[in-house]
Amino acid sequence: MPPVTPWIDGARIAFALVGLAVAARTDLRSRTVPDGLWYALGAAGIVLMAIDFSLTFRGMAVVLVAAVAIAFLLGITGGEILTILPGEDPPEGEVVLTPAQVQIARFDMALSAALLATAIWIFYWSSSLDLGTSSSFLRGPQALALSSCVMIGAGLLFYMVGVLHGGADAKGFMVLAVLFPAAPVLGGLPLVPPPPAFNVDLIPFVIALYFNAALLQLIGTVPIFMGISAARGQLKFPESFFGYPKPVARVNLDRDFFLGHVVNGQWKRKLFTTRSSGSDAKQKEALEFLGATGQEKVFVTPKVPFMAFMFAGLLVALLFSSPLYWI
Repeated sequence: MPPVTPWIDGARIAFALVGLAVAARTDLRSRTVPDGLWYALGAAGIVLMAIDFSLTFRGMAVVLVAAVAIAFLLGITGGEILTILPGEDPPEGEVVLTPAQVQIARFDMALSAALLATAIWIFYWSSSLDLGTSSSFLRGPQALALSSCVMIGAGLLFYMVGVLHGGADAKGFMVLAVLFPAAPVLGGLPLVPPPPAFNVDLIPFVIALYFNAALLQLIGTVPIFMGISAARGQLKFPESFFGYPKPVARVNLDRDFFLGHVVNGQWKRKLFTTRSSGSDAKQKEALEFLGATGQEKVFVTPKVPFMAFMFAGLLVALLFSSPLYWI
């Protein structure tokens, strides 16, 4: 039988490129990405993983895909499988749930806990099964499935601590963790291979891809920010590394984040916008404070469409690998 992995990895790459291209387009136009796109890509990744495990390893390796599917469901929904609060955007601040919503929340929590326990049990149970043969430990079915699950959890954690600011960034991270449980193997790629002594399987492919995206964003935005700051006569460090000055009256909260926030009635510099300081309520509070205190200009950072950098980071990873492998 001819090798199976190459055409499966080719399909994974095709889904990832098309999906990220669509995500980049919608992100550039509206700064949003429809959830349906991530669900479709995640489903494609699960199906391809099932085919890969069935044909490459044989045995009972495919049962591990169920654990990955559960982890993806819990990650992509943030553990809220059942809708508790209606509407696309959750309300900010303290929310008082109705008795019916409290019951839904409790059932949802129990359901999420049961699914998580099932995923853990699948890994434990699989140790007693015939999982077929693999070329190496890191390319074995358990290692690949576990890598995807851990990276799905990492995507959710990165979102919670603010490393990934937008929900689309986190969901894209999780989808890529499912599509690429390991670096894809395709004849002739990458054109610039990693160092021969380095095992690329030691670093999940999604981490290398995101490193590329973040590096491209840094290279692409910092010179622009500094140029705009200099042209407006307010080249200031370190603010000009992260944004540029803009008249308060022209700030668009749909497109800009303030490089600062209000703390105890005073303006405090904040170079890294987190979900808390970047919330609609905090941004409106900052705008009202600046208007009330009569400030004419403020440093802002644009809401950069990170999906475009993700797409470019994937292309770089496929063609030229990642500088992360040389660090």
